[in-house]
Amino acid sequence: IMSGKLEVETHMADLESVEAQLQFSRDDYRMLTNKIQHCTRERSRLETVIRGLKGAAARIKNWQVDADI
Repeated sequence: IMSGKLEVETHMADLESVEAQLQFSRDDYRMLTNKIQHCTRERSRLETVIRGLKGAAARIKNWQVDADI
């Protein structure tokens, strides 16, 4: 009778462990999803900055060429 009780307790401990791992995995997944979204927005922002800087560089080059004429 005692071995049956111990077996149930072991299964319950295993279930608690698996449920805790599941919750940790869900939390990690949520955190990574948020990080991906943040990085995607940051990448888009930087692409806009790069386009602006390329445009500024092109305008400066054109002014330099015009000034040399």
